[in-house]
Amino acid sequence: MPRATAAMLVAAAAIALVGCCWAAAATTVVVAGPGTVGTLPAGVAAQVGSLRITDAELGRAVEQQLAQGPSNQPIPAPGSPAHGAARQSAMARLVSERIYAIEAERCGAPCRVGARQVQARLDELKRDQRLGSGAALTAYLARLKFTVADVRALIRWQLQMERIAVRLKKPVRFSGAQALSYYRSHRARYRNPELRQARHILVAGRAEAVRVRALVTDANFATIARRYSIDPSSRNQGGDLGTLLPLSLVPPFEKALSSLALREISQPVKTQLGWHIIQVTGITPPRTLSFAEVRSSVIQTQLALRRQAAVDRWMRNVFDGWRRRTVYADRSLLPAP
Repeated sequence: MPRATAAMLVAAAAIALVGCCWAAAATTVVVAGPGTVGTLPAGVAAQVGSLRITDAELGRAVEQQLAQGPSNQPIPAPGSPAHGAARQSAMARLVSERIYAIEAERCGAPCRVGARQVQARLDELKRDQRLGSGAALTAYLARLKFTVADVRALIRWQLQMERIAVRLKKPVRFSGAQALSYYRSHRARYRNPELRQARHILVAGRAEAVRVRALVTDANFATIARRYSIDPSSRNQGGDLGTLLPLSLVPPFEKALSSLALREISQPVKTQLGWHIIQVTGITPPRTLSFAEVRSSVIQTQLALRRQAAVDRWMRNVFDGWRRRTVYADRSLLPAP
């Protein structure tokens, strides 16, 4: 099974509420970036609130991260820039786990994750990623420095994140009255431009284009297109291009198309594709959509944006607040700026 599958599994899940709680706080001695470097007990790499991250946990997280790298590349040596980046990234993952553990506990029952929910998500992941089960799954994960317990922990973290997000989004509302106000102040967004339906005959050279133009009429356009056009995508449809969106075409074609009246046939038009003979077969006038037509989409879109904004505010104020208060034993473990 390719390593990419494990990466998908790890990305789809997250770390659990693990680690022990101690009351002793670190004595901060240096402020440096999004976090502080301070004095921590031996064997402790970082501390978020009262939750500690040990050197052993960090070492294991680094192994797991490096094991997901390209199989055709050597594992970076300790002390190398690549190993340092992996160590920094693994620490960021562990800090994130601790933050979500703290916030899930503060959230209470709505954010609690039980063993049954973890098992259901694990079964879903195994089914979707065709991971199998039993000894084969255990052996596969072992190659990536993971255990089934690690995967359960990742799933628990993901479920915690999802439930915190639901908790943040739930109070956010966007009413029909708000939608109407938004529509009135953004009416221009709901104006459909003029749309044109067209067909064309594409030939390679100017002389042939002039000759074909002399032959073509509204009545025989499709027949001539099937006989002479070199455009493989429209030739068998009599040159029909369907509805053409404004500004979606090469400029010379666009300019000619916009200047033609309904059923009018152009003179030969040169583009980088060759020479075109163009006919407008239909024109849909511009129109502003009514509020009734867009009401549901306005509510859906704006509600999603406002709910995401609530999550973003939480990330800035709460999550980043914890990151700033995290204490690290070593400056090299601080998050990248």
